[in-house]
Amino acid sequence: MTFLHGEVLWLLGAVLVLWVYLSFMAERKKSAVFAPHIWEQLVRKSSALGLQGRLALFNSAMVLMIIALAQPVIEQGKITIDEESIDVIVALDISRSMKATDLYPDRLAWAKKKIGTLIEKSEGMRVGVMAFAQQSFVVSALTSDADVAAYLLEHLDADAITQNGTDIDQLVDAAIAQLVNRPHKYLLLVTDGGDESSYEEAIAKAKEANLHIFVLATATSEGAPIAVEEGKYLQHNGTIVLSHLNEAIKSVALETGGSYIVSQRGDEDIETMLAHIGAKATKSAIDKRDITQYLQLFVYFLIGSVVLLLYAFSSLPPKGWWKRMTSMGAVALVLLFLPQESHAAWDDFRTIAKAKEAYEKGDYNQSTPLYEKLARENPTPERSYNWANSLYKEGNYEEAIKRYEAIDTNATTPTFAHQTLHNMGNSYANLQRYNEAVDAYEKALQFYEDNATKENLEAVRQALQEQKEQEQQEGDDKSQESQKPQDNQEQKSKQEQKGEKGEEKEGKNEEKSSDSQVSQEAQAAKKPYEQPKKEEMQESMNEEQTPPTQKPTSTLSQEEITDKEEAKVMRMLDSTHGTTYPFVIDQPHKKEQYAKPW
Repeated sequence: MTFLHGEVLWLLGAVLVLWVYLSFMAERKKSAVFAPHIWEQLVRKSSALGLQGRLALFNSAMVLMIIALAQPVIEQGKITIDEESIDVIVALDISRSMKATDLYPDRLAWAKKKIGTLIEKSEGMRVGVMAFAQQSFVVSALTSDADVAAYLLEHLDADAITQNGTDIDQLVDAAIAQLVNRPHKYLLLVTDGGDESSYEEAIAKAKEANLHIFVLATATSEGAPIAVEEGKYLQHNGTIVLSHLNEAIKSVALETGGSYIVSQRGDEDIETMLAHIGAKATKSAIDKRDITQYLQLFVYFLIGSVVLLLYAFSSLPPKGWWKRMTSMGAVALVLLFLPQESHAAWDDFRTIAKAKEAYEKGDYNQSTPLYEKLARENPTPERSYNWANSLYKEGNYEEAIKRYEAIDTNATTPTFAHQTLHNMGNSYANLQRYNEAVDAYEKALQFYEDNATKENLEAVRQALQEQKEQEQQEGDDKSQESQKPQDNQEQKSKQEQKGEKGEEKEGKNEEKSSDSQVSQEAQAAKKPYEQPKKEEMQESMNEEQTPPTQKPTSTLSQEEITDKEEAKVMRMLDSTHGTTYPFVIDQPHKKEQYAKPW
């Protein structure tokens, strides 16, 4: 057993001195040391405890209290923790154009205020501050101490800067040098865009060094004059120069994997920028720290001191006091073995470490029950989120949806709510429940506009439209198939009726032909030139009166299948093999970082 605050044990000497002093001083002096009502309890004669017994209990209680203050512990082992952070260099443009007054009071003061807000709101980040124009200067090295960085930024005096223009190329080199040993590098430019029309060289350097550049534009497209002195503005050939936002800087952010945001009133632009950095950045290990686990024992000594004080200041009858003392001792023993919150907290810490390790190794069968245990013992949005993500990774989308739905997104941060609803939409999409997926993605976009979520939403809408068209086509095909037997029956009955009428007409024609044969011969002798016409008319009449012959039905060959039937066959094949949509978290463009433990 060791003590975390061993210096407190020196008070035991004072207790010992007090004990000896009270034991040997005169009785009248004792009363001067204690308050009257306390002394009355100490000198009462009706108790089984004598005066010396009560003093012994009182001083023993003081000893136990001092030991409890020293915080006795038993060491249970050590855990190595990797400290992770997102390292971001914030570069402030201090060129002369930042003195333009399109932002109040000018661009430079506006930019400094925005950076101060960013440092204040940044969590899980180490921020370094640089100033640049034609050259770059380190204002504050990377630090997690927001107060230090904000103080150095506030006292940055840029009034003496007279450099015109900005050199983004040398700034990129300086930022890479500051982040040289880090696998993931991030640079935030707070600038009006400079005066270059192209930044291809800076973009190439950033890509080669894996430097992601974010841009917060602190200027307006309307522009404003540049103040050089009070009441005077920068002129060129007698004309006041207007400085505008150079939107060419936008390409630097978009082509290096960063984000471009135009600054505006309020903190929404900073919150959005922090959300973009958090969504696109990857934390890097910055240090390893050993944490020693202890079993806290102070509570036992504290309970013992309370029990002794109860005995010292109570009136115990001469008879039966041992039974009372035994019962109170039993209560004290029960209290001693009650589970302590500190012990439970350490158990949770170990469980979290095991769950995270299993999750990162891809052993979701182990991480899921551990996250479930944590979420059920102490339900929090973060624990429910981790449990749901582990279920998602297992492919248990139904249970993952239940866990996501249990999170009150309105009571969390916008970024956390967006990630929760995004992953819920992915789960619905994997189950091909596209209507619910659309609803989840739309809600996620209400908290935070994200390109990956928009892409998923568009893909799900397209899949939903195809699903509706397929169902409608299948319904039409079924109705046509049910209509075919009825049409065939009607056609068959019509053909039979035509056949009967044809037979009657044929019989009549035979009678007419025998009766008119003689007259036709006579007429032929008189007018031989009309005979061909009569014969042709008779033949055509006989042909019209001949009943049609019904063709036997047969199965269509492959060549005779219509386009419609062929399309139906293809749809049947698709539904047999199934269609897989890429709504999985482990794809980079589908928000892999959303699946990490919170």
